[in-house]
Amino acid sequence: MSKYCSEIDIDDPETTHVKLINLTGSGKKVLEVGCTNGRMSKYLQRNGCRVTGIEIDKNMAKLAETYCEEIIVGNIEEEEILSALKPSYDVVIFGDVLEHLVNPQRVLAAVSKLLGKGGYVLISIPNVAYFTVRFNLLLGNFDYNPEGGIMDNEHLRHFTLKTARLMIAESGFEIVSMDLLYDPEIKQLRFAASPWFQKASLQSMIVPIDRSIASTRVRSLTPIDRVEKTMNVAAISETAPPR
Repeated sequence: MSKYCSEIDIDDPETTHVKLINLTGSGKKVLEVGCTNGRMSKYLQRNGCRVTGIEIDKNMAKLAETYCEEIIVGNIEEEEILSALKPSYDVVIFGDVLEHLVNPQRVLAAVSKLLGKGGYVLISIPNVAYFTVRFNLLLGNFDYNPEGGIMDNEHLRHFTLKTARLMIAESGFEIVSMDLLYDPEIKQLRFAASPWFQKASLQSMIVPIDRSIASTRVRSLTPIDRVEKTMNVAAISETAPPR
């Protein structure tokens, strides 16, 4: 069984996949990139969503067929796979996927053309600046882990909050909302706001900057002078009228 097929604890709202499921909502037309065995598609389907799944592993794709309206077997970076996708989707999900791609920026830019009116992209990305990675690097270790996690041996790219934001912006999107994931034990500590202690994933809702929401006013929930110094950034949007 693939290391990416562990069951989702749908009762735990502080996990990456549950956050993504909740952000998707119900009754949406969804493109889930890297759907593995359908572990997240299952809950999206229960919420009345119509899911198209893309999965590179044909065995995992076969399992996901139960929950997906359509399954495409292949690599999202291949032109024939991208060209097989037809607009328009309400939501496109990259749940811990972009770090596995050679050129995630190109894929995000291409996906923007698949979104319908009011559509958005949900992403989660591991934080390579997590304190365990920093500590190991201080000791001269930067070892990949065959069992997965932040140092998954199948990760081709590594991101911090800063570089993730840059990649999103250069792909033609802007961040509408952002959330961060902590270890429960760490979250209770006073210094948890430090970028050292924000764990594996940041979850972001992003929209193409050429849409009407490009004039969105984003209100930070942390003092503005702390936004770049910490990773404890959360934002909500107040959608402005179309230009």
